[in-house]
Amino acid sequence: MAEIEKFEGDIFWNSDTESAIDSPDDEMDNLYEDDIAEFEQAKRLPNFFGVVIGGKARYFDTFEEATAARQND
Repeated sequence: MAEIEKFEGDIFWNSDTESAIDSPDDEMDNLYEDDIAEFEQAKRLPNFFGVVIGGKARYFDTFEEATAARQND
């Protein structure tokens, strides 16, 4: 049996996938003794940057790349 000590995800959902929760502990506080809850989890991905150039949306991994594309148009 492997008990999870540290969560890999940073966004969590219980059975209500319309509402994300910050921590599974917050949801567990609402349960009674011996209740079991299932959680979905996701990892937050890095931010990316969008810029409109010539009427077209373009996306880049860094602010510098978005700035350079804007200047090179």
